[in-house]
Amino acid sequence: MYQPRQLRLLAGEISAMQRDGTMHRDLEIAEWMEQSHPYGEYRAGSGTFVVITSAGDLTVGPNDWIVRCKNQFLPCASPILAALTDDAPAPSLCAECCDPVPPAQLHPIPTGARLCRDCLLSRTPTPTGSHGTSGELDRNRFDERTTGGPTMTTVLSRVDTTTNGYRKCSVRWARRALQPGAAVILGIQTTTPEAGAIVEIAIIETDITIRMNSLVNPWAPINPVTQQHHHLTDEMVAGAPTFRQLLTDLITITAGHTILAYNSAAAFDTVIRESQRAGLDPEHLDDPAQWGSIAQARSNWLGYPDHYLPIPRSSRALAQCHAALHVLKDIATD
Repeated sequence: MYQPRQLRLLAGEISAMQRDGTMHRDLEIAEWMEQSHPYGEYRAGSGTFVVITSAGDLTVGPNDWIVRCKNQFLPCASPILAALTDDAPAPSLCAECCDPVPPAQLHPIPTGARLCRDCLLSRTPTPTGSHGTSGELDRNRFDERTTGGPTMTTVLSRVDTTTNGYRKCSVRWARRALQPGAAVILGIQTTTPEAGAIVEIAIIETDITIRMNSLVNPWAPINPVTQQHHHLTDEMVAGAPTFRQLLTDLITITAGHTILAYNSAAAFDTVIRESQRAGLDPEHLDDPAQWGSIAQARSNWLGYPDHYLPIPRSSRALAQCHAALHVLKDIATD
């Protein structure tokens, strides 16, 4: 007769996050998995969450936990986890990278958030550029030669150059952007980290309605370094539509809306470069005044208007949209 085996529980602690049936929590779990080393793979949408493992795809129930143990992510039912574990003392987390840090090693910033040493150093001012802002922020500005209207940075600085003024103006901007029909959010993945061809493009409305989510057949092969990030291969995108075939839909979907992206300058440059290469008129997409930078709003909101503050990289274009929307909502709820 088959007898139960006696097993010894592993010593130590595990990290875990519990689903609660909301999109907000699923996005937080997705960010946690993406910024872990090694990162976790998943699929999420329409109320479902699936953890991708070497043994197969594992569905996570609406109130189940996702645990990280020995560099693996696995779903676990709530009663099982409760029976096998006790709550460890809650760690102090860095407000920027979410890493657990001893309280004595967290440093306050003007907004009230507390950062670890590495994140604090990443905010150290860089040499001032020609616009009176840091070189880092210049990556998130539009070239004045192509600007058809004031950038968001210009508008904010005309209102109130105090930290509190920047913050209030960013909150108002975010709340307007979240009004029904006011804006759409764009996410892009490319063949190379800089100036590459588009391999995936997604657009969502601020109510998370997906308007576009498509692979793109690029004009150049995918760089192996970038491939490690988004896991897209040349074979996967070979049968996808080209950017030329998608541009009409992109123009139609974004017409009448502000086009938001986390780093809007990079997204703007990529879309216009692809349009020019295809020999097509991007119409309103070529007007920088139609674009809005969530990164710049976040920098102003946190009291560091002259710095580009990155967020954890999203592995796919749609996840990039959701991550940017999450930041926008955080600003608007201030």
